[in-house]
Amino acid sequence: MFAFIAFQKYWQAHEISLPITLIMVGANVVNLLAGVCLVHGTFTQPMGVEGLAIATLLCRLFCLLAIVLLSLYLWRRHADPNENQAKIFFRSLDFDPSLIKKLLQLGLPLGGMAFLEVLNLSLIAFGASRIGSLALSVHHIVVIVSATTFAVAWGISSATTVRVGIHVGAGRRQEAERSGWIGISTGTAIMSVFMVVILAFP
Repeated sequence: MFAFIAFQKYWQAHEISLPITLIMVGANVVNLLAGVCLVHGTFTQPMGVEGLAIATLLCRLFCLLAIVLLSLYLWRRHADPNENQAKIFFRSLDFDPSLIKKLLQLGLPLGGMAFLEVLNLSLIAFGASRIGSLALSVHHIVVIVSATTFAVAWGISSATTVRVGIHVGAGRRQEAERSGWIGISTGTAIMSVFMVVILAFP
């Protein structure tokens, strides 16, 4: 999954996201079909929860294989025929200490934020489980609803990050600020609509 995310972010930075979305749709189909077949034993003996675990593993492997094949296709498609692709690949593996330092300075706080968010949800789930199965079920439904709606704003924020980064890299400060504010306002508008829907149809 980490390898898939690394490829995903790489192509996202190149403003390529639709093929990866299609891969995720395909992965969900694989997960669903494999889960149903393995849990209920369509072609094998019923495996129950273990079947779900294997289905999830197959889903992850599908994601990795698909994005590796996509990457090879895109690299070959945009490659300079006069350049040796193997040399380009190995040259890209050269470690730059200053670049690694910048990545850590940016990545560690972002990773810490994600860690605290997941920890928060996990602690709440643990607390709900101590109350009873009903409370845990309600918490799970709330998390699904919030995660589903939040995913749209998360996608807008990722796109905004790419656009702002491109403008900053090109030295276009005004365009960077404009892209940032458009992303913030668009995300706020989308989440406001979801808020109204959730309040109107609790």
